[in-house]
Amino acid sequence: MSNIATLARLHDIEGVQGRLRVGRSTVYKLIASGRLESVRLGDRRLVTEDALREFIESLPAANAGRADAEPVTTEPADAEPLIG
Repeated sequence: MSNIATLARLHDIEGVQGRLRVGRSTVYKLIASGRLESVRLGDRRLVTEDALREFIESLPAANAGRADAEPVTTEPADAEPLIG
């Protein structure tokens, strides 16, 4: 796999914030707790697409039975719809 393809699958903290719609400190808390895996590349903290999807997919089980739980999607907020 080329380096460009690998980098395209990495999200910076700001990108993770956008996907999860949470603040910066929440992203760092998730990383520190081990619930969201991340990697360091130089001085940058990055989250792989696989780690982000795994975290998102774990949420419905954690929210089971909560009346205020919102549905979760693994698609990026800026993804184009499959049906036009």
